[in-house]
Amino acid sequence: MPAIQYWVDNRWWVSGGVGLAIDAPALYEIKKIKDETFNFGCAVTLSSGYEIRQTDNFAIDLQSKIHLGRVFLDGDEYRDGAAFSVGVGFTWY
Repeated sequence: MPAIQYWVDNRWWVSGGVGLAIDAPALYEIKKIKDETFNFGCAVTLSSGYEIRQTDNFAIDLQSKIHLGRVFLDGDEYRDGAAFSVGVGFTWY
């Protein structure tokens, strides 16, 4: 998903993006692709991270992300989804 990242200070960054949300059947359940229903919509992501270790070659950061999406179904109905994660990031320069 395309995102824009902004550095609040030397170690803390925030990021946000907008993209495509897809609701599809699990790949192992598909018998005939033409008989399946795929739903599309919009999604956003917000994240923030703090670099706990910086060197000339790499950085290690703690980060959290939230993903929100909405897909549109038949009959003016929709399905919302959300995911939150906390992780460790590695960046090599």
